[in-house]
Amino acid sequence: MNQASTTLRRVDECVSKLDATAEEVNHWSMSERLEFLQGIRKVAAELGAGERWRNLEGVIAFFRDHEMGAPGTWVSYVNAGVLEGVERGIAIALGYSLDEFDNAGSAAWAEYLTQLRDGRLATPGLHNEAWSRAKEIGTDAGLVLAEKRNGLKPTIQEQQFLRFAQIYNWGMRNRPVLDLAISMLSAGKQVEGLTPELADWFMDVGDSDATRVGCEIAWEIAQVELPELSGVPGMFNLFSIYNLAVSRLPELVKAYQERGASTAVQTA
Repeated sequence: MNQASTTLRRVDECVSKLDATAEEVNHWSMSERLEFLQGIRKVAAELGAGERWRNLEGVIAFFRDHEMGAPGTWVSYVNAGVLEGVERGIAIALGYSLDEFDNAGSAAWAEYLTQLRDGRLATPGLHNEAWSRAKEIGTDAGLVLAEKRNGLKPTIQEQQFLRFAQIYNWGMRNRPVLDLAISMLSAGKQVEGLTPELADWFMDVGDSDATRVGCEIAWEIAQVELPELSGVPGMFNLFSIYNLAVSRLPELVKAYQERGASTAVQTA
């Protein structure tokens, strides 16, 4: 792994060199991380991936606005690991360097970017499967950094928030199942205005607004103390979380009707 100095450098310097380590990123504020991601997004435009990071921007903006992710915390290190993987993935795909910085997300994002550049992700289904897989591997790398290398543990609320992110990634790779759930909810008139087009918007990685709305809903639900499954310590009741999620879907529908229908960016 590249052992760059942990002396903080200017964000623009790290953008130009694509060599910031996760430890450096850990010391940045969320506003600086947002600046960094927006900078490397411009670099990634050469690969046809300039708009593929707004999902991550939405998450960082959420952390910033909720004052989450101070240096040295679980949130900070997980996010730093994710950003390091994205940065190194771009560097590898552009041929700057093959150094993965011992981050599994680096190779995963490099593969995604190479496939995108070569035109192998020409449909939304192919694109979303590849993107979500890279995001999942990148998040897992961030968890390794936070939990195994730095001995940090999430709060119950942070753990539940993470589960929503994992469900989001799963949904991107299993769209037929998601569409079936939407159809069932619509047929039962449990949620008015729930459509496949809304799911397109919500899972558009080029729309930071959709991500922000999802983060807000997920975080509010994560604050609720859910009962554990009988005999399975540490697990929350899936039926309860389903009902809570469904109860908040009207907020997602409203956000889509106000913004998503006219501003969604095509991802493939």
